[in-house]
Amino acid sequence: MKVPTLLIGGYHDAYTNAIMRTFDGLACNKRVIIGPWVHLYPHIAIPKPQWGFCTEAIRWFNCHLKNNNNGADTDGNAIFVQDIPTVGERDEVQGQWIEGAETEMKTWYLGGASKLHRNSQIGKQEIHSKETTGACTVTYFPVALSDTPRDQRKDDSLSAVFDTEVFEESCYFIGRPVIKLLVACDKPIGTLFTRLCVIGMDGSSRLVGYMPYNLNHSDDGKHETVTDIEVGQFHEIVIEQDYIGEMIHKGSKLRVALSTAFYPMCLPNPEPIIVIVDFSHSSLEMPLATSITPLKRSIPAVTSCVALPYKQDSSPYYLRTVTEESDGTQVITIVSKSGKKRYEPHDLCTEVDMVRKESIGPDDPTSAKMNIEYTAKW
Repeated sequence: MKVPTLLIGGYHDAYTNAIMRTFDGLACNKRVIIGPWVHLYPHIAIPKPQWGFCTEAIRWFNCHLKNNNNGADTDGNAIFVQDIPTVGERDEVQGQWIEGAETEMKTWYLGGASKLHRNSQIGKQEIHSKETTGACTVTYFPVALSDTPRDQRKDDSLSAVFDTEVFEESCYFIGRPVIKLLVACDKPIGTLFTRLCVIGMDGSSRLVGYMPYNLNHSDDGKHETVTDIEVGQFHEIVIEQDYIGEMIHKGSKLRVALSTAFYPMCLPNPEPIIVIVDFSHSSLEMPLATSITPLKRSIPAVTSCVALPYKQDSSPYYLRTVTEESDGTQVITIVSKSGKKRYEPHDLCTEVDMVRKESIGPDDPTSAKMNIEYTAKW
């Protein structure tokens, strides 16, 4: 590619890993902006701080289409490093904008007693999760704070977890963590699910990122071939986690959680599986920042880009509940209403209602059901 490329993403969006992978592969004029956002443009995105997308885009196009930047700086990156001590919905996230960082990989090793150790360990552990594992992670494409992950403690209790010792000082981690595992499976088809969490001083478990790994895919990371698993045979897998920019507070811990279920985010395995992890070749590598370059340029002012002004005639509504039936079936119900919007120039009214139900039994992956009722009115 020779076309100047501006890339924008958010930590709560599904595109951030692809954006950073694209950025690293480009040799042309390029710029990346990563914020703490859901799947929205950065001038309207949540949580704050927001970024003036209209100003940024005009400056970029003036420079690279008109060849006239009026002295404006279009170079350099802007990556937000989050400072989030506890779990919970936030309209605004504390942190700092940086242009870049020098990092080195810091390694912990999975081992017994649910610990991440500083030295390689010996031993093995079986992983066999209830099919209801995964309810604490909400939506693949979050567009509102209500779509973002909940406290992970319930899912942690259904997973194999491995914790570091308490951090004695605050650290910055910027980049993509890597989990390496030596695993065997008792079935020819199966997926292993990984989560990376921060355990706060209050005991809460905040999701930093998650990544499934299809054990039937080729081990070279390219996913080009699909073969049956050699039952009982150990092989090494490398699982790149979500791109992060995180300050981990003194007094907190990092947690790796492994499970054989992650519903409804991912479809269940076709039958219950047992995955065995061999600690001798299983580790977590974290991109520890050794130096940080603060953002030098000013943040573009947030301006309105609304095409048509509208009034909210009735309030939006959102409710998510997780219930358990007498047989252990877990039912997740989401009711979402946009409320009535009236567009003033032509008096058009729009309204969108959705009811989504997702259920699964604790021991039967084939019991998974999903029903969506979606109504658009205008």
